[in-house]
Amino acid sequence: MKHSVRRSALFLLLNIVCLSNLTAGAPRLAVILVIDQLPYHVFASMHQNLVGGLKKLVQSGINFTNAYAPHGLPSTATGHAAFNTGTFAKDHGIIANSWYSDNGERIFADCDNSPHTKIFGASDTMAGKSAHHLMVDGISDTTIMYPSSGCANKVFALSLKSHPAIMCAGHLGKALWFDEQQGKFTSSHAFFEQLPQWLIQFNNDHIIPDSITWCPRHCFSSCFYKNVCPSARIDDLSLFESPIKTHDKVNGIETYKNYLKTPQATQLLFDAARACIEAELSCNREEQLIVWISVSSTDFIGHEFGTQSIPYVDLIYHIDCQFKKFMRFVTRLVKSSDVVWILSSDHGSAPVPELLEQEGYHSAHRIKVTELEDAIRKAAQHLNHDTTLSTTVSAPYVYIAKNNLNTIDAQKRNALFSTIQETLLKNACIKRTWTYEQLKNAVFDPYTPEYNLQQQLYPGRSGNIIFQTAPYCLVSKYTSGTTHESPYNYDTHVPLVMYQKGFVERKIINETVLTLQVAPTIAHLMQVPKPSTCTFSMLPGIAGHEILI
Repeated sequence: MKHSVRRSALFLLLNIVCLSNLTAGAPRLAVILVIDQLPYHVFASMHQNLVGGLKKLVQSGINFTNAYAPHGLPSTATGHAAFNTGTFAKDHGIIANSWYSDNGERIFADCDNSPHTKIFGASDTMAGKSAHHLMVDGISDTTIMYPSSGCANKVFALSLKSHPAIMCAGHLGKALWFDEQQGKFTSSHAFFEQLPQWLIQFNNDHIIPDSITWCPRHCFSSCFYKNVCPSARIDDLSLFESPIKTHDKVNGIETYKNYLKTPQATQLLFDAARACIEAELSCNREEQLIVWISVSSTDFIGHEFGTQSIPYVDLIYHIDCQFKKFMRFVTRLVKSSDVVWILSSDHGSAPVPELLEQEGYHSAHRIKVTELEDAIRKAAQHLNHDTTLSTTVSAPYVYIAKNNLNTIDAQKRNALFSTIQETLLKNACIKRTWTYEQLKNAVFDPYTPEYNLQQQLYPGRSGNIIFQTAPYCLVSKYTSGTTHESPYNYDTHVPLVMYQKGFVERKIINETVLTLQVAPTIAHLMQVPKPSTCTFSMLPGIAGHEILI
């Protein structure tokens, strides 16, 4: 009897201790690592070969094996905006990296011509940058607007591209990105009155050399590559064979695009994040800091070679090791239980269609954008001989200049739209088409490809005609490489892992979840309100911080 009472008392005491830990204050730091263009199937195939920080998160955290970025057009800007806002593009407005206005002008998601958005160090002819086109608030904004402790919270978003950083920073956070013309990190006056001193010092201490060498992590003939890159080509090895010139002139403009493809660029990004945390993490334990880190090098390499190429896979191995060192640095500054780690990707990637064809999947094709545009113009000319149609195809949209549509009545406009749809459907790679209104008013089962296309419609930004390609068919202006513009699993299934020592750890969750649930989950963990237009619940397995045995 005495032993039973003692066991009961001990169990009660254990629960009181655990509950006191579980109801502790919000974490001081949240680090959100977004690896651009990382398909789940590629990441899963590499699990057993990882040894660094990515491996640590997968083994120690909650691993969501069926996480999806529910976008009909999975793009970098859309994916990052979704993480921050917790809602679809129909609400936040970022339908793609860029879109076209009524007069045919290309509009970039992060560009802003307002006088107060000038980029630090850029020429006066360069457009400014801000979150002007992001139409709602995000978790970065609510963390600053509604701090749980009443203290001044901070949010920084760092990337090797401008639009991921800006979409994650939102309206109140601070966006920092590597300027490919200046060869250093910068921002705009929309985010800072002047660049922080720590960033100026960082740039001065990290001058990009004229050339670098990409040293592989492992032997190319080893299982580290053979099991992941079954269709690797001999030209995949070109980046390893000689020093890489980090900058060159393109159309007379100096650019560091070559550098951005390399492991040295990803290391520079982690080093910048280290400098940011060291400078901006307050000594006041009540203040919170969110740091977004968007790794863009994988996207550059993925587009050029594909995500099952040796350069891409080797780059992931480098990131794995670099992130391990970064995690060690962070946990020397902050108690492990006070840090929330999140790993995911903005979108996946399609296999290179030519490689699929070689393997026997003959339905995979590449469609040239110019071929579709020419076919549309010829069909429109045949319908109405006195009209020269100005069209732009940017998958999955067909944009028609407003001045063309204003010259014809409703009946002729409907006939024109029908002709364009019929023309598109003559191509075996086009599965379905809609006008904007047809797609807007249609009814689909949730999270089907058609539904996801519908949720990406935004007035004045989406095209007049929307088309859905068949699986493994690309509509591209490039003659090689790959992209991520379809609503299919290979483009939308992404890794998602969350880890907070002692609270969010050691689970595998196989039920389907969405990347839109990341924002409300961060809100729960940081004890701040979720974004205003976010209607999604937090991710499963986290609410209540269940006691782990």
